Amino acid sequence: MKILLINPWIYDFAAYDFWIRPLGLLYVAAELESDGHTVQLIDCLADYTAAKKFGTHVIRSERIEKPAALVHVPRYYKRYGISIAAFQKQVAQAGKPDYIGITSMMTYWYPGIVEVIRQCRDIYPEVPLVLGGVYATLCAEHSQELFPGVKLVTGRGIGRVHEFFGKQAGKLSGQPDRFFNHMPAYHLYKQPFETAAVITSIGCPFHCSYCAGPLLQPAFEQNSVEAVLAEIKQYVEEHHVADLAFYDDALFVRNEAHVKPILRGIIAAGWQIRFHTPNGLHIRYLDEELAHLLYQAKVRTIRLSFESVDPGRQRDSSSKTTAADLERAVTVLMSAGYTSRDLSAYVLAGLPGQPLAEVQQSIDFVHSLGIPVSLAEYSPVPGTLDFTKALQYEPRLAAEPLLQNCSVFPLSQYDFDDYNAFKTKNADINRKLCAS
Repeated sequence: MKILLINPWIYDFAAYDFWIRPLGLLYVAAELESDGHTVQLIDCLADYTAAKKFGTHVIRSERIEKPAALVHVPRYYKRYGISIAAFQKQVAQAGKPDYIGITSMMTYWYPGIVEVIRQCRDIYPEVPLVLGGVYATLCAEHSQELFPGVKLVTGRGIGRVHEFFGKQAGKLSGQPDRFFNHMPAYHLYKQPFETAAVITSIGCPFHCSYCAGPLLQPAFEQNSVEAVLAEIKQYVEEHHVADLAFYDDALFVRNEAHVKPILRGIIAAGWQIRFHTPNGLHIRYLDEELAHLLYQAKVRTIRLSFESVDPGRQRDSSSKTTAADLERAVTVLMSAGYTSRDLSAYVLAGLPGQPLAEVQQSIDFVHSLGIPVSLAEYSPVPGTLDFTKALQYEPRLAAEPLLQNCSVFPLSQYDFDDYNAFKTKNADINRKLCAS
């Protein structure tokens, strides 16, 4: 069959290119190609207006009208990605497919899916639509009500997509339900790309109270060291990628058998490429050897998962880290050669019932170690423990995913002007640390 896969626009108050790639969709594409289907890709986010650091970019955006549920937020609402006209042109150029498959990410980005489906139905009204991904899985009831006639493929995507399209084609290949059967289908991008993302494992052995990881990927699965190095080699030698981001949720788990051998392989290969870790790293697993391997392998962006300095918050969230763990991690990283410009620690803000004073205390602790803070504003995720708590502050969360936005929910607890002043103050401290 001929299948058109689409990564929708982002509809939000802000969107950032942290080496952004629809990796799940690219793995699905590779699986479908291996089953003999012809696959084409439209990535609505692949349109940039300016270059930034390490191959990242400013994503093209257009101001649009805010939905009714968000009119109380005093910020501009935008559609991020290619223009509507460019999308229509790409769909027409792809030719009529047998199926159109659409992925989804943040639950509150669903307006992008609404527009994709509207456009596709206008152009090819008789072509069946299939929706999968995070929003489709976590908000299945909302998805079914909003998109009647669209087939939902929920849960762990690779196996379910393989099974669904196999049945439509009248055959199943017997391929095992494994995430890493194939490399992601980057070749579907028609334009050269200077950055890429790689994932060496899926899932996470931790069960943080705010995270939906176990709901989306119940099992923790690591790719082989050999397969990871072969994938990186292809990006470097065939595509000439200069910057590559690790998208793992648990990159450091079982580090002796996994990430350390990967880093040694990168160092031995001598590739002229920089690596980045935009997802928070588990600092408990950081030791001196791992810190030196990261530095020698040219891992240039290090983001540490810290969350909060408050022991009660740490215990209730996951018990995966302490203030002492962060202090030790920063020490070994700086001993390996890293500076304040390379490091940052994620601090959570806006958790249900979390006072702003607690957030400030956490930020002050991180700054006392000489590194900047990356403020991670809380987004209520359906199905998690903290989501139940969040309903006490915003009862409409379950019915309206737009209110699950990390730019919106903290305002149910904090005054907008006070919160903006708080963020500005700490951003100024970050800049001073990085300039020193």
